[in-house]
Amino acid sequence: MMNTIITPSRIHINSIDMTGNYGRIGLGFGIAINEPRFCIDFEKSDEIIIEGLEISRAKQYAEKLYAYFGLNGGIKLNIYEAIPPHVGLGSGTQLALAIGLVITQVEKISIDVLTIAKITGRSYFSGVGMASFFKGGFTIDSGYPFEFIRENFYHKIPIKPLINYNLPENWRIILAIPERIQGFCSREIEAINIHPLIPIPRHETQEIAQIVLSKLLPSIVNKDFMNFSEAIRLTNTLGLKRYEIEIYGEYVHKIFEDLQNYNCAFGMSSAGPTIYIIVDNPDDFKSALTSLNCYKNMKIIDTIINNSGYSIREKN
Repeated sequence: MMNTIITPSRIHINSIDMTGNYGRIGLGFGIAINEPRFCIDFEKSDEIIIEGLEISRAKQYAEKLYAYFGLNGGIKLNIYEAIPPHVGLGSGTQLALAIGLVITQVEKISIDVLTIAKITGRSYFSGVGMASFFKGGFTIDSGYPFEFIRENFYHKIPIKPLINYNLPENWRIILAIPERIQGFCSREIEAINIHPLIPIPRHETQEIAQIVLSKLLPSIVNKDFMNFSEAIRLTNTLGLKRYEIEIYGEYVHKIFEDLQNYNCAFGMSSAGPTIYIIVDNPDDFKSALTSLNCYKNMKIIDTIINNSGYSIREKN
C-alpha cells in the first residue's frame, strides 16, 4: 500500500545564548509553518528507489538508515514537493526525519526521533527543526554543552526541545526568498562563516533572554500579536541574528526598513536569505505583500502556522 508523508518547514528566528557562560550555547527559537513542505509517497520495495526531487540527499539518508539497521530490501520514495535547500527553512532536517520515519514504519522498527536525527546527522546546531517536524508550533530548544564547540562546531548529540506552544492559526505568514542571493550551501560553510562570531557579547544575550521571557512568551500565551510583533522585531538587532543579517548587507536592511511601516512581525530565517513576515489580519497581509512586490527576483510564498507537525495519509 502506498502512503504519503507531508512535513512542515520551519522559521528559525534567533538563538538566545551564544556566550556559553552558564554551560550551554544556542537555545534557538522558531516556528513551524505549512509551506513549503516535503510531500513524499512511500511504499515497501525490494531495493531503495528514489524518484522526483532531492534524489541525491534522499538516497544518502535512506542508505544510512538501512546500513545502520542492517536491513535487506528497501523502500520506494517519490518526492513530488520539496522545501528549497539552503535558504534558511530547514529542508535537510525535514527530509532526513521524514525518510527516517517512513523507513522505520515500513520496516516495523521501534525507534525514537533523537536516534533518527543522530543516524542522519541532523539537529546538531538547532532543535527547532526536529520539534517542528514532530510537534509544530513555536519552539525553544535546549541548546548544547559549550565544551563541544571548542573542539568541533557540530557536536554529535541532537538537541532536544525545551518549550513548545501552539500559535494562533489565523496568523498568516509571507516568505520572500531572493532568487539571486546564495544562502549557505552546507553546514560546513555555515560553521566557517559563523564560528568566528561566537561568543556574542554577554549584554546582547541578556537582552534577548529578557525579551523572550518578558515579552515574546507572554504574547504567545495571551495571543497578543502586537507584543509578539514587537518582540520579534527587537531580536533582529541582537545576538547571532544581527551578524547573520549583516552577511547580506544593504539588501536585507532595505527590506526591513520598508516593513517597519506595517503592522507585522518580520525577520530573516536562520542564516538566510529567506525573509519572513507574520501578520494577524487580511489588511496588513495585503500591505506587506504590496511592499514585497516592489522587489524583483523574489519568490513569494503565502502560508500559515503549523501546530501539528508531520502527517501521514493513505494514498488514494
